[in-house]
Amino acid sequence: MHIVMVHGYLLRGTGSNIYVANVSEIWRELGYAVTVVCQDRKAFELDFVDEFISGTNLIPKAPPHPGEFRVVVPDINNLLPVYIYDEYEGYTVKVIPEMSEEEINTHIKLTAEALKKITAQGVDLFFANHAMLSPVIVKRALENCDIPYKIKIHGSAMEFVAAKHPEFKKYAYEGLNNAQEIIAGSTHIKRRILNVFSDNKIFRNKIKIVPPGMNENVFNLCPNPFEYEKRFLELAKEEIGKNPDGRKNISVPDITKKPAGEAHKILTELGNTYNQRSIDADLLEKWKPWQKEEPIIIYSGKFLQTKGVGELILLTPKIFELQNNVRFVFVGFGSYREHLEAIITALKTGNLELAQKAAEAGNFALNIDVKKYFRKLTLDEAGRITVTGFLNHKLLSKLLPLASISVMPSTFPEAFGMVAIEAMSAGVFPLTNYHSGMKDVTDNLIKAIPETEKLVCKNPDLFFEELPEKIVQILNFLYPDGFADDSWKNAFGRNLRNFAVNNYSWKNIGKKLLEHN
Repeated sequence: MHIVMVHGYLLRGTGSNIYVANVSEIWRELGYAVTVVCQDRKAFELDFVDEFISGTNLIPKAPPHPGEFRVVVPDINNLLPVYIYDEYEGYTVKVIPEMSEEEINTHIKLTAEALKKITAQGVDLFFANHAMLSPVIVKRALENCDIPYKIKIHGSAMEFVAAKHPEFKKYAYEGLNNAQEIIAGSTHIKRRILNVFSDNKIFRNKIKIVPPGMNENVFNLCPNPFEYEKRFLELAKEEIGKNPDGRKNISVPDITKKPAGEAHKILTELGNTYNQRSIDADLLEKWKPWQKEEPIIIYSGKFLQTKGVGELILLTPKIFELQNNVRFVFVGFGSYREHLEAIITALKTGNLELAQKAAEAGNFALNIDVKKYFRKLTLDEAGRITVTGFLNHKLLSKLLPLASISVMPSTFPEAFGMVAIEAMSAGVFPLTNYHSGMKDVTDNLIKAIPETEKLVCKNPDLFFEELPEKIVQILNFLYPDGFADDSWKNAFGRNLRNFAVNNYSWKNIGKKLLEHN
């Protein structure tokens, strides 16, 4: 069986990228021939990629062998359509609503030409991602072909393009109406599909809920925290040696007297002076040896205004006040990295005006009263906040299990709570905002382990207000006999992992995606 996965972006990072990489890798492990069509020009670096083809004209006439993973990067004239603006090395990037009809149709045509060449190899199933533009590309490529295709709906294309710019729905409908099945990762996403695309009822009965998953072999329990920390630092050193262009020793400029819009531009441009998708070049100098009595609270995700990461960093003074031995680790990348750094600088120096301006810039953190929680951190507290930059899964798999709590504070609807699932697989308690796809994960956890209900925030309107006390409550639950004794934390972590593996392993998810009712 030859499966072709179509995804217009990368195979690393966050969200749909990780989804595509993991599903495709599982299909490979199950013995299928897999071709992934994407725009990751460095996919050859990934361990699970067996063959890399760059350029439409170089696509082979024969399919990959069973159990092989081939990546094809078709020619698209270097113009990359996106839903939310972000930098992609080597591409001119445009958000879809700012593209002309000609630009959109040229992109569809160029990618479809590559798919037609792959179709000639013999394909059993196509699998397209997002509501646009991959489904319409697949649909046009398969005209006059009797090959089925399925669509996995992720949140961003639907929320940032279709919901806000309905004139672009025609591209979604062309793909959706002809699909064999439409996969929603959660009840929230199914509701959003039916709501956003309510003016078209052709595909409504094709929607099936199959949650995303996690790789149980990547995120695992931590038998020896200090060995994991040592290995994490060794891998970090190797990664910095290979990619030394990450953030290092950048001073935040004085934006306090600038209008919020100008401050946002200054911070965003500063973030473009280094490689956002690299580990911080100075991480080894910043990292302080971990102590067993220092529970780690980790954030792993993009640094964006929709993710709640700005509100989380602004709450650190209150959390330190309630639990002074915690450590915070922020893992990720994104166009708001320097907004985060500006707030950290403000907390270290006691500059309330800087914190307020960084929170306002680009609407980074508007869901919290900055003045209410702000105070200058002590030298010890300031040393308990570390930002790592981007970490690949090899690195994150050694760091994540050291944590006690993983916080997913997104303020914008999320398609699913992938971060929470990965955390539980590593035995880490997931504390998520209680809405959208994250709510599905929390509700399923409560159903499986009822004692967790009292530990979660169940009112999204009060999430940030309740967050400091909830963190303390969870830590008291995990360490009933003090932080030096992690026996219950480890035992409960095994329960969390069992729940995650039994319900969300990629192997089970990969099989369900290929089933057809």
